[in-house]
This record gives sequence, structure tokens and C-alpha cells, in this order.
Amino acid sequence: MIDNKTFIKMIDDHEKWLRGDGGQCADFSGMDLKSHDFVNVDLQKANFERADLQGIMFIRCNLAFVNFKNANLNNVIFSDCECYQTNMQSVTMKDCEFRGVKMSMTIMTPKDENKERYISKYVTIND
Repeated sequence: MIDNKTFIKMIDDHEKWLRGDGGQCADFSGMDLKSHDFVNVDLQKANFERADLQGIMFIRCNLAFVNFKNANLNNVIFSDCECYQTNMQSVTMKDCEFRGVKMSMTIMTPKDENKERYISKYVTIND
């Protein structure tokens, strides 16, 4: 699990990178982020592959081109976010909620033992 100081620095560096002011693209791959919420953050192109995000919230975040492949999204709440070409392949997403999320060209193939592809079984979408 990363500490709060490192978490904030990674977010600041990512936003600098997006503006072209140095910094670097946020790579949270494989990290345990269960104690960190993302609020009002532009996370375009960030990498969350294999990250453990269980129970966190993404509120008013730009998640365009974000990679969540093989991440744990169980009990995650996405509220007022934008997901454009977001990669959610092979994620675990039991009791995951999307509230007021704009989503287009997003790849969603939840992982389960039965290889079913019924998103409604995993995701609640509230308007």
C-alpha cells in the first residue's frame, strides 16, 4: 500500500505530465490503493493494471484511455466520471456502481468463473 505523500505526488506528477510541464504518467499497476479515493482528478492515460482498488471512489474524474485491465474493482463507485476508450478487460467488479458516468468505446469484460459477459450481473448503473 502506498502512503498518502507518495499518492499525492503521483497525482501531481501525472497532472503536470498531462499539461506538458514535466512530471510523468501515473503508473499504479499492481498497487494496493484501497485507502485512496480519487476526487476531481484528470487521470487520462493512467495505468491501473492489476491494481487493488476495492472499495474506493472515483468522483468527477476523467478516466479517458485509462487501463484497468485485471484490476480489482469490487465495491468501487464511479460518480460523475468520463470513461472514453477505458480498458476494463478481465476486471473483477462485484457490486461496482456507475453513477452519472459518461461512457463510450469502453471495453468491459468482467472476469468470473463462468465466463459470462452480462454486465448487469456485476454493475449497477444509476442515472
